[in-house]
Amino acid sequence: MVKITTIPARELGPDLARAWSALQRANGDLASGYFHPEFTRCVASVKPNVEVALIEDLGKVVAFFPFERVSQSLGEPVGGSLSDYHGIVSAGPVDVDPVDILRACNLIAWDFSHLPVSQSPFRGGVRRLVASPRIDLTDGYAVYAERKRASGSDLINRVAYLERRLAREYGPIRYAADETDHSVLDRVLAWKSAQYVMSGVPDIFRSSATRALLRTVHETRTEGFAGVLSALYAGDRLIAGHFGMRSLSSWHYWFPSYDPNFSKYSPGLILLLKMARSASRLGVRVIDLGAGAADYKARLATESATLTAGSIELLTWRSVRRGVGRGVAALLRNSRLEAPARTLVRKWRSFALPES
Repeated sequence: MVKITTIPARELGPDLARAWSALQRANGDLASGYFHPEFTRCVASVKPNVEVALIEDLGKVVAFFPFERVSQSLGEPVGGSLSDYHGIVSAGPVDVDPVDILRACNLIAWDFSHLPVSQSPFRGGVRRLVASPRIDLTDGYAVYAERKRASGSDLINRVAYLERRLAREYGPIRYAADETDHSVLDRVLAWKSAQYVMSGVPDIFRSSATRALLRTVHETRTEGFAGVLSALYAGDRLIAGHFGMRSLSSWHYWFPSYDPNFSKYSPGLILLLKMARSASRLGVRVIDLGAGAADYKARLATESATLTAGSIELLTWRSVRRGVGRGVAALLRNSRLEAPARTLVRKWRSFALPES
């Protein structure tokens, strides 16, 4: 008989963490560092609302379901909008009703945006599919590059040309695969923050919790999970950086940025291909570029993971209101009434019933 209990993530002890890690390693769909217990621990160290549901069968924990409680009865993935992968951590399919998960967690809804398609308990709540492009480096960088060239892509050769030009004009190129200097991280995130502002995108780094989380991830070093800061220098000058995290086999491409004064040299692409060259030294077989339709991802990727977005909900007045709000937004999003639609949805949300 399945039993589900919840604990604050900060109370996740060594024994449970080891059991969690073993389940993750046994499931190839959960290779990302987001599924490692250390990521949940990192988030829980800076946010008090992180919990973990323990799913037991015959007295043995067979799965873990980490989540953030964003209000009294609404849940989201650990890390919120920073989470590019989430879901149940188990060695294989788990026969559990998502309604039972919600009730055990005292939630009326859990929203997801990057859930592996193999997570069958949540299929009833899926509203759309999301692709996460990846670079498969199992056979090494040289084989990957040759296959890309053979497919007709000239991007790798173009990036090599830009790197040579950059070296001629600014000095020797130096790549640091795993930079530990916090000041380098601060510079990389400052560039990213400026990029968000210039693009009109909300700057997530304005949040002190986000900055604290990334620093905590950067300082974490375990066999199965670590924050990785990579940097590119021209002469003595830092011109690009990337902060992500790795698991035993997967390197997640998270926050790339560069000095805009060097944009004509495509320093971000130079750095990404340097990362691909060095992946084997970190024991990494895949660089996951994250969901999104950027042109460089399509040109460099060799495959993609299929993810899903949606929500699981109990039938309550609040879930009905949420569903109507989503429907109104979907109907008007692609019409000339997009701006009025946003106003309408905001007004609809203002009629929210008090949480019980």
